[in-house]
Amino acid sequence: MEKGKRLYSLDVFRGFVIAAMILVNNPGSWDYVYRPLDHAPWNGMTPTDFIFPFFIVIMGISAAFSLKKYGYRWSSSAAGKIIKRTLILMLVGYGTGWLGRALHRAYEGKGAAYALWNFDTARIMGVMVRLALVYLFLSILALSFSDRTVAGICACLLVVYSVVLLVGHGFEQTPQNIVGIVDRALLPENHRLEELYDPEGVLSTIPAIAQGCLGYLCGKMILKTPDNHYRMRHLFLSGFPMAVAGWLLSFGIPLNKRMWSPTFVLVTTGVAFLNLAFFLWAIDLRNTRKYFTFFEAFGRNALLVFIYSTVFTILLCDIQVPAGGELQSLWNCAYEFVFVPVFRNPYFSSLMQAVVYVVLMWLPSLILYRKNIYVKI
Repeated sequence: MEKGKRLYSLDVFRGFVIAAMILVNNPGSWDYVYRPLDHAPWNGMTPTDFIFPFFIVIMGISAAFSLKKYGYRWSSSAAGKIIKRTLILMLVGYGTGWLGRALHRAYEGKGAAYALWNFDTARIMGVMVRLALVYLFLSILALSFSDRTVAGICACLLVVYSVVLLVGHGFEQTPQNIVGIVDRALLPENHRLEELYDPEGVLSTIPAIAQGCLGYLCGKMILKTPDNHYRMRHLFLSGFPMAVAGWLLSFGIPLNKRMWSPTFVLVTTGVAFLNLAFFLWAIDLRNTRKYFTFFEAFGRNALLVFIYSTVFTILLCDIQVPAGGELQSLWNCAYEFVFVPVFRNPYFSSLMQAVVYVVLMWLPSLILYRKNIYVKI
């Protein structure tokens, strides 16, 4: 990529994923969610299941761009940048988790110390922690090995993990599931999300690292040439076969987000490449960037949007007020007393509340975008 030449399609794709994340994470009521806007309960996939892996692929692509200034070689400045970004991502995850637990405990009325010192139930893993670990290990691999070796390591990780899942009852929701066994051995019960395993657990982070590396290799391809036609063709010719291969292999190795199965990695990575190819064609080739401002505003400050949208969600869901003869959260009040009376249908009301929230979260990002304020780590 030419110096100073920004790939706006990547910003738009990142913003699209951020908007989708806010939408699916904030329904008016979790009791009324359209099926495509919820995760698959076990094997199989819904559109919602693509969001998190898309983030991982985008982070891998961005890592290729950011590590370029170090020549993809180890140095004290490169190591410092990697450690700094890893710690910031982890702190964001732990910080928002702490805030949610503190507010929830505050309304239990057991005192400030009980509310503020809530680490006894702090989740060790999680979405931001997984992103941090993926970034850390893909950066280590990127600075330590050639691209061909990184690709070989990715393939080995996915093949070995496939064998582990198949031999270790990895697609069974039982105590014999190897992923759950590892999580229960390493993560105390009060510090994981679910009893049998953690959806962002230890063993299932390994294929996520491989997925981040695939994104990194895609980023290296983008950097090799300024020709957007070549980039688009390469993205399509690598993404389509990858998605098809993952789907065909899923007849033996099921698609499973919770286990982060290798077929899940292939399908979601392939579709991510196809989406980026589309945005590259629609924006960078056709020069229609102005029509995608909504998503670009989200994408240019993705981490900041994640932080403030998460904090606002926590506040709205945990702050309670008297309503309807009982204490209810501000979020639930908006659903019951605003959106349901207006839209009638509980499912559509739930969706519209999420849509309105996406727009509200977009407004601060638009202000920052117009003022050319971008928060980077």
